[in-house]
Amino acid sequence: MKILKTVSIITIFFVLIILVACDVLEVIEKETYVPPESSNQNIYVETHIPSNSSDDGTEAALPISPNIQHNKTEVKTPLTLKDLIGKHYQATVDVFINSGFTNIRTIPMENLITGWLRSDGEVDTISINGNVNFEPETIFPHDAEVVIIHHSFPISRSRLTLNEISLDIPSNWRSDAYSNIHFYYPTDSNDDGVIYFCFIKLDEKVSDNRTTQRTLVENFVNRNDGIIEYELEIAGRYAVRCLSFYDGYVSLYYYILTDYYIYLVGIDLFETSPLNMQHILESAVNSIKFNIWAPNPFTDAEVGDIVQFGGYDWRVLVVLSGQALVISENVIDMRYYHRGRTNVTWSTSSIRIHLNNTFLNSFNEAERALIREASVRPSDNPWYGTRGGSEARDRIFLLTIEEVLWHFGGSGGLGTSAHERTSLSDQFDSARVAYDIDGNARWWWLRSPGGAETMAAYVRANGAVDIFGRHVNETDMPGNHGGIRPAMWIRTQ
Repeated sequence: MKILKTVSIITIFFVLIILVACDVLEVIEKETYVPPESSNQNIYVETHIPSNSSDDGTEAALPISPNIQHNKTEVKTPLTLKDLIGKHYQATVDVFINSGFTNIRTIPMENLITGWLRSDGEVDTISINGNVNFEPETIFPHDAEVVIIHHSFPISRSRLTLNEISLDIPSNWRSDAYSNIHFYYPTDSNDDGVIYFCFIKLDEKVSDNRTTQRTLVENFVNRNDGIIEYELEIAGRYAVRCLSFYDGYVSLYYYILTDYYIYLVGIDLFETSPLNMQHILESAVNSIKFNIWAPNPFTDAEVGDIVQFGGYDWRVLVVLSGQALVISENVIDMRYYHRGRTNVTWSTSSIRIHLNNTFLNSFNEAERALIREASVRPSDNPWYGTRGGSEARDRIFLLTIEEVLWHFGGSGGLGTSAHERTSLSDQFDSARVAYDIDGNARWWWLRSPGGAETMAAYVRANGAVDIFGRHVNETDMPGNHGGIRPAMWIRTQ
C-alpha cells in the first residue's frame, strides 16, 4: 500500500513538472515573439519564408484593415499600453474603435500549450504606428496602424490549392463553393460578411513591365465598378487593393498577379453589419497563411519534351506518378569524375559531391523544392564486373550504362563478350550525342564504373557507349575534363 501511495505521489509530481514546463514554454514563446514592423498602406508587412525547405514558396498574410468611415482626422489614445495588456483582444479592439481609430489589425501568436499562465485571446502587446510606449490622450492620425498581438492556441488549418496559390484556412470556418469561387464564413452568420477566393486564367504569360501589369488589372477592376486604392506587393507579386459598393455590400479585395493567373481575394461586408464584424473578418483573414508557388514548368511535360528550368534545357525521359526523370539536353560542364587516380565509385566520387552541393545550390529555393531526393542504386559494369559501390541518396546524379541505353536507345549488345570490344556502337549513336553551349560534340561521363576501379564509363562524342571507360581524373586535352549531363527526378505537381 505504501509503495502504491509513493508511486502515485511521484506520478503526480512529474505531471505537475510537465504542466509547469508547458507553461514556461508559453512564457518563453512570449519573450521570443517578435512583432512585425509597423507599415503604412503602401508597404506590405508580415512576409515570411517557411523554415521547412520542402515547403518552398513565399508565405504571407494578407494586409487587411477595416474600412471604418468618420469625419475625424485626429484621435487620442484611450489608455496606456500597461492598462490594455492582459485584456481580451476583441475588447481592446472595441476600445480603439470607440476612440475613433480606423486601421486596426490583430495577430494571433499561436503560442499556447495549456493556457494556464496565459489566456486564449489575452493581449500581449500593442503598437500604434510602431510606438509601444504611448500614453493616454496621445494624438495620432485616425488611420494610424494599431497592431494588437495576442496569445492564442495553434489554429488548425486545411489547405486549399488554386493553381499557383495555396491558402491554409482555419478548419472551423464554414465553406461553400460555386464554380471556381470559394467562399468562407469565419462566423456563424452568412449575413454579416464572407471572405472569398477565385482565379482567372490568362491567355498568355504576364509581362514583367509594371505599367502593363497595372493596365491588365485595371481592366478587371473596372468591370466590377471598383476603384484602386493603392498598389502593393504580396509575396513578391504585383497586387492592388480595391474597394467597391454593390447591392448593399462594401467589398474590400485584392487582385494578385502571377505568371498566368489573376487571383481575387476579397471580403464582402453587409453595410448594416456591426462595426466589430469588420474586425472579425480582418482578424480572420490575418489567420490565413497565403502561399504563392513558382510555376512548375514540368506540370504538363511528356516524354521527349525539352523543358527550360533553372537556366538549362532538360529532356524528359520518364513521367510517372507526379514526377519526371530528366537529363540536361546539353553538356553543361566539363569536369573530372574524381580528383586523383584512385579506386572510386559513384558514392565516393568528387563529381557526386559537386553536383549535390555547388550545382544543386545554383537553383533558387523554389526550383530546389521541385527536385526530389532519389535512391541511387549502385551499377556494376556489365562486361568487366567492376563493382559499383554502395547505394546513395541524391537529388542530382548521372545515368548508368543501362539507363542511357534504355532511354536513348540500345540494340541489346550488352551481351557481347568484353574481350571482343570496349564500346557499344549501334544505330542509336546519334541520339546519344551531346553538345556543349558552343555546339561542339563532347564525350560525357556515366556513373557506372569502367573496366577497373580507377575508371568510369562514358558516352563518346560520336554517341557510342564506352563500357571500358576512362580513368576518373582523365582529360580529353589539358584543362578539358569529361562532360557532365546531370539527371534528376522532378516533382510535376
